[in-house]
Amino acid sequence: MMDYIVKSNTIPMNTAAYFRAIESGMTRGLDAGGLQLLNNIINGSPASAAVPPKLTGHLRGSGSVFVGGKFVGDSQGEEPAGTPNKSFSGAKSTTITVGLDTPYAAKMNENIGVKLKLGPVSQQSGNVEAHFMQKHIEGDAEETLKLIADITKKDSGG
Repeated sequence: MMDYIVKSNTIPMNTAAYFRAIESGMTRGLDAGGLQLLNNIINGSPASAAVPPKLTGHLRGSGSVFVGGKFVGDSQGEEPAGTPNKSFSGAKSTTITVGLDTPYAAKMNENIGVKLKLGPVSQQSGNVEAHFMQKHIEGDAEETLKLIADITKKDSGG
């Protein structure tokens, strides 16, 4: 049997306020985690250098991030030619949704039906690969979760 020692100064006097702080921190953490993941998908990261192809900037500039149904941000400032999605519904409030909103985004990511042929602009940007989204979702998961946890912990006073 384990004995637990509880120090009185670790128990908040107002538990409801403490849980509100945790919830607020988690919300901020999820927002930051989603934006970081979108940035990694578009620009590459230490975990995966893969980036989407680029011709006019529409694909890279069409990225958007939602937490639940709340719009968090987009990549349009980086590539103004894109048209990111500004509304989304159907996800749980703790679900991060990152997407690229062009008719050819899936084809470029999945390399459906054709060998991905890169033009000179994509070749210059380097590290253009199919499955660029999955590579970051898998490769950057630890970094994303750590960012969410760190912000949640900081905001809740932990």
